[in-house]
Amino acid sequence: FGHVCRSAAGVCRNRATACGIRIDVTVPAIPVTLEGDAAQMQIAVTNLVMNAVESLEGVEVGGRAIRVDVRAGDGFAECVVGDSGPGFRTPVADDGEATSTKLGGTGMGLHIVSSVLANHRGRLSMGRSARGGAEVRMVLTRPSRPL
Repeated sequence: FGHVCRSAAGVCRNRATACGIRIDVTVPAIPVTLEGDAAQMQIAVTNLVMNAVESLEGVEVGGRAIRVDVRAGDGFAECVVGDSGPGFRTPVADDGEATSTKLGGTGMGLHIVSSVLANHRGRLSMGRSARGGAEVRMVLTRPSRPL
């Protein structure tokens, strides 16, 4: 799972770098294994990171950063994308509707992420990151034994 999240951040890195936005990725030293479709997971994480990049594009230069953390525990794995942007303007409800809190946004990114998580028995939560901006957390169940 860590390599999928690292790859997704890499997809967004050129645009982020061009805008002066730093992306840091932290993954555990021991590989995190999940059952599922790696391509779908990469699409989901890419959407989360690109949402963070887009939210930071309108923020003053300096301190613009995104952090992608992969964590694993007993029976779960998670990918947390946090940024130093403005955060969510309004509370975001995951009711299946494609809506956006970004000016000009369609809401399709989070809708795609929600669909991928539904396909993988995962869940999505949103809040405020330690960096002051938005934080989106994908939590997935893991098999109790490696396959």
